[in-house]
Amino acid sequence: MSVGINYTSRYGLEYNPFIKNSKEIKNFIYVGRMIELKNVRNLVRTFGSLPQFNLTLCGDGVLLDELKQCGYKNV
Repeated sequence: MSVGINYTSRYGLEYNPFIKNSKEIKNFIYVGRMIELKNVRNLVRTFGSLPQFNLTLCGDGVLLDELKQCGYKNV
């Protein structure tokens, strides 16, 4: 159902607030170095607040150990 509104968040993730009980889980993957410059910490924090999305991290770097301990179930 189109309501003429673009429901794309500032992170580029599309969502529809009218579908609250959707069982569909969307999966995303990050491939790259785990360093400050890439802003991976912010990416993990963002996905941590969006339980309907899963994020898989692939890579290595100085932030890897910290990101492994983030505590979010969907990251």
